[in-house]
Amino acid sequence: MDQPPEDTSGIVPRKYQLELLEDCKESNTILYLPTGSGKTYIATMLVKSMGDSLTKPKGQGKKWTFFIVQSVPLVSQQAGNLRRHLPWNIGTFSGDMNVDFWSQKQWDEILDKCHILVMTAQIYLNNLHHGYMHIKDANLLIFDECHHAVALHPFKQIMQVLHDTDLKSDEYPRILGLTATLINANTKNVRDELTKLQITFNATIKTRYDENIQIFSARPKEFISLYDEHILDGEVKAITNRLSKTISNLRKIQAPAKIEPIREKNEIYYLEYQKTPSKNFANYFLDIEVNLVDGGAYIAYLVTWHFMVEVEKKKKICTDVKKLTNMSYVLSELTITRKMLYDYMNKHLFIHKGHSTTLYNTSPKLKKLMELLSAIKVTDTCLVFVDRRTTAKILYHYIKDYIEEFNQVNIVCEFIVGARGIFSPDCKEMVYKKQQNNDIIKKFNDNVINVLITSEVLEEGVDIQTCNYVIRYDSPKNFPSYIQSKGRARSADSKFIVMVPNQIKFQKTQSEYNKMEEDIAKLLVENDIDDENNDEDMTEVFYTKTNRAMLTHDIAISIVNRYCFSLPQDRFTDLCPEWYMAQNNNKFKKYKLKLPINSIIKTPIDGIFCATKKNAKKSAAFNACIELYNVGALDEYLVPVSIRNSGIFNDLKWFPHWDEEDIEASKYKLKAGTNKMKRMVHIKSTTHLHGSYPQVNQSSYLHILHCIPDYTKLDDCKYETFDKLLRLNEEFGILTSNKLPQVSNFPIFLPFGNVNVSIEVNVEVLYLDHERHKKLENFHNKLFVDVLGIKDFTVRSYDNEDSSYLVVPISSADNIYNVDWNVIDINRFVEIEEPTMEQRNSKFYEEYLKTPNVISPWYRNIIPVQRYIVTEVYTDMNPDSAFPTSEYDTYATYFSDKYGIHVVDKNQPMIKVKSLGVSKMNYLVPRISSGKIDKRSEYIEILIPEFCTWHKFPSVYWLKALMLPTILYRLDKLLLAEDLLVKINSLCNIKVEDHTNRDTVLIDNFSGNHEGKKKNIILPISETLKYLENSHDNNMVDEWNSNNFPIDIERQKNTTMLDVLNYHTFMYAINKSKSNDNIVSKNIK
Repeated sequence: MDQPPEDTSGIVPRKYQLELLEDCKESNTILYLPTGSGKTYIATMLVKSMGDSLTKPKGQGKKWTFFIVQSVPLVSQQAGNLRRHLPWNIGTFSGDMNVDFWSQKQWDEILDKCHILVMTAQIYLNNLHHGYMHIKDANLLIFDECHHAVALHPFKQIMQVLHDTDLKSDEYPRILGLTATLINANTKNVRDELTKLQITFNATIKTRYDENIQIFSARPKEFISLYDEHILDGEVKAITNRLSKTISNLRKIQAPAKIEPIREKNEIYYLEYQKTPSKNFANYFLDIEVNLVDGGAYIAYLVTWHFMVEVEKKKKICTDVKKLTNMSYVLSELTITRKMLYDYMNKHLFIHKGHSTTLYNTSPKLKKLMELLSAIKVTDTCLVFVDRRTTAKILYHYIKDYIEEFNQVNIVCEFIVGARGIFSPDCKEMVYKKQQNNDIIKKFNDNVINVLITSEVLEEGVDIQTCNYVIRYDSPKNFPSYIQSKGRARSADSKFIVMVPNQIKFQKTQSEYNKMEEDIAKLLVENDIDDENNDEDMTEVFYTKTNRAMLTHDIAISIVNRYCFSLPQDRFTDLCPEWYMAQNNNKFKKYKLKLPINSIIKTPIDGIFCATKKNAKKSAAFNACIELYNVGALDEYLVPVSIRNSGIFNDLKWFPHWDEEDIEASKYKLKAGTNKMKRMVHIKSTTHLHGSYPQVNQSSYLHILHCIPDYTKLDDCKYETFDKLLRLNEEFGILTSNKLPQVSNFPIFLPFGNVNVSIEVNVEVLYLDHERHKKLENFHNKLFVDVLGIKDFTVRSYDNEDSSYLVVPISSADNIYNVDWNVIDINRFVEIEEPTMEQRNSKFYEEYLKTPNVISPWYRNIIPVQRYIVTEVYTDMNPDSAFPTSEYDTYATYFSDKYGIHVVDKNQPMIKVKSLGVSKMNYLVPRISSGKIDKRSEYIEILIPEFCTWHKFPSVYWLKALMLPTILYRLDKLLLAEDLLVKINSLCNIKVEDHTNRDTVLIDNFSGNHEGKKKNIILPISETLKYLENSHDNNMVDEWNSNNFPIDIERQKNTTMLDVLNYHTFMYAINKSKSNDNIVSKNIK
């Protein structure tokens, strides 16, 4: 026998591994070995033994090894295993990298740099179909968890491509399958299933049965844990009945428009409605119902919170009004269900005094789980398997509550679920989840965590080093689930515990599973597997003219959908194909496929009659792809040809100045009209503010900015403090070195009313010595940087050119205007440090309580920092006053539980504050109501003085400073208009008399809904604010690192709307465009 390849890792192959390696070298093989017996290492040795072709030059016999896996977590894990033993470049590719939109050039770059590619099956299948990769370029295909290769699974489709490709004998890649179960479902005919698997991979199943393997693999002791049936009382049944009714209502929601059927000869084709989001929402309530029956009222109560957060996340990216309406209905039903569960728990907590909510309002099944977990030691490691992703998350929160209530220090728990259903090319949430899950698995392997709750994501493949307890909270769904979860108990004397309500029923199922294991062993030992293939499939294949891409029935529907997505459409449109179905007397189905109206093909495309809907739909899609290719809508890789804007610019009727041969564009090797082609445009500024910066010991002209309320009465009393500040005599002025012409009055539009701005020019002439000039410069800087918070990527220009002036504070009385030097002399306008414990003990805030100061809560980690004006001091309240909601007893307990901070002075008064709205300083145009009442500005908050920083910059100036950007912008444009008028008059020799009458810029008539009277909502803390749907313009983060992660809304039970907003903003803000070179360098090692 040949010597095994040299391994620098120091690992000595076991005898059975060397024997099986020889089998793999000789022919295609499916390795069937228990979990933990070293299947991956055999695959690694096979890669090394076949590695000669990996290093050959491209085009001279170079080949690649492809390691194909079932799920995203397995990509990085298997790549890590290979890198430990192999010297070649290994690339990792999964769906979270957005690879579906990569081009041939990008994949060619990958192949140039890689020798081995580890990727999910769907990515490799797509590349084969589009012709980006060819099956003959592989020297070895390794399929991890290959028992999944049934029906339409990508594993099977990849092998179908191999079967359909005409290759020479020396071009066929070697096939290696790895599995611990062989069978993917419950079956009574094991022989047939094994036969199908061998035919699919054109391989022979190989295994070994000896004591050496049993030493290294999982053989836990199996136990059955019985629990009593959960009997529902009448009140809980009323809740389940309401849930069932809601599920029924949501499933009935269909597209409202009735589409006429297509009539053709004796056939009538009816439009098939696509699955609606409402049906997905119905599953939310089904989940609540299942968890209510399975876990009890408290568990169901937690599930309602989970889905409320999910709906709020979906609302942040939804633009469809109908979908938003459905979401509002779902939120209403979730809220009602949550209230019913809350009332039920409170009632029973009152009746059964002494029992805790966590203990009493739960099912016997959950109590049994906690009994099992309470018995484990800190040094133990335990996996808890559940069927539903929601159950895993909610059990985590329940166990955390249980640990806190009963001081169970022996349990440190976490949960892991897959990232299914959250992928979006605009969002990095999948990357975030992937990194988070990797960290959790590492902590579990390091025994930092000793209880890990998970769904099927950890059943297969993911490397869990040692585990001596495996608990099946939900009974195994099928044979593979039973085998895989049992295989996770890999340490000596490990226990596999299955929780069931009926021992006899499960023992029968368990005996069936054991019989299947025995049948597999018998068949493999006797080599008694038939090679007869009973599968029937639609095997017609279409090749493009250059033979670069191959079209099969299985991939046709996805290509049609991708083509529809590539058509021009706005954000409110979701273009998709329409499927019309007819049925003949033999119950065979046939589809007509209608593409969107802006498709190049306008007529319906026929399929053929088939026995199933699935095959009939494939047939129509297959024919549609061929027609799209023939008319040039699909390229040689069967990828949609982009038609966005093509040909439009050549029409001189619409774009008479368009120049395809743009000199400036060609200079930078860019195409005119594309996003990358940018031209510099000079923005004209007024000459009146050019070179007008005040100079030392020279005359400077003072111009006063008067802000006069243009309303007689406030519509909203919450802004009463703002109104009082607005009417005070403190104002701003600007200093210039030259006189300014008179400009018109103009309105600006604040949230609580319109303000008329009147600029009184040239009211005083000032002479500034060097010291005072320096002070005014410092004031100007601090005003814009600290108070207004200009973007940190901007820098002040000290060149005396455009927009050169100084803003100064002015106090006035009887039309006498003085520079307010008291304000200018304030050293620090904005406090950035939280008060020290010494300051808190000395009640530092008392000196500020008499005036409406500006404050900021120092305990919040929110950017930009929030600013509030104190509108009222509640001397009849203190931190021990009752909290307005039932979740917390007092304000002090709220801050203690939520932020981990404690009140020093329990007798201090409370303050009512109102947001200054620092992030909304554009008051140029009137605001139109969107019809929603949940604006952030509509809320009032009650805070504790001690937990605030108190800014020294006066609130009257702060409020009026927020208007400065709008006023100065409007002033610049009015002066620019004056320049234009002067220029026109000069060119036309028009003489205009000077006059001192000031006009007013009038408001044009505009359409829109006037804001109606809002409901007076008073909430205590800003985290309960509910933003408008798209009010997330401010990015929280600049780069991706753990220091600026948002609050984990899945692991914080009291998640608020602001937490959801910050989470959403974070996920979408970090999606910066990256070059393919960066991606390659990051994922190839």
